[in-house]
Order: sequence, then structure tokens, then C-alpha cells
Amino acid sequence: MSARANGAAALDALMEQLVDVVVDRVIERLEAAPPRLLGPAEFAARAGISRSNLYVLMATGRVRSTRVGRRRLIAETELRRLLEGVDR
Repeated sequence: MSARANGAAALDALMEQLVDVVVDRVIERLEAAPPRLLGPAEFAARAGISRSNLYVLMATGRVRSTRVGRRRLIAETELRRLLEGVDR
């Protein structure tokens, strides 16, 4: 093999390692990110239920929510939990 081919192969190997490191770091950051918060209208629409039914689910504790000022917000993870039928 020529020196040029050896250099290209080494560069390719280095690029593969760099890509692996970047992908791992992006995945770590995505997993560490706080859950996205949804308003009641968006949550209800995505769950396929009415807002009234959503408020009943929140009042009975089947969907957890939080207040921020005057707004009621629900973590996107609650949507997954509700759609999978998992109770606390």
C-alpha cells in the first residue's frame, strides 16, 4: 500500500471514531433532557380525548400535572404512560 492509501485509511478510521463519540454524546444529552411539557389542549388532542376528560383524569390522579403560574402543564411522559395504560 502506498503512503497515501495508508493515510486515507487512517483518516477514515479516525472519522468513524469521531462520529461514534459525537453520536454517543448526542444520545446522552437527549436522554438527560427534561421531558417536554404540554398544555391541556395539546395533551388532550394527542391523547385523542376531550379536555374535559383530561381534567377528570388529572383530578383522579391518573394523569399528573403541574401548575406554572396560571398554566397547567403535563409532561409528555404522562401521554406515553396514559396511552400504554400504565397506572402509577
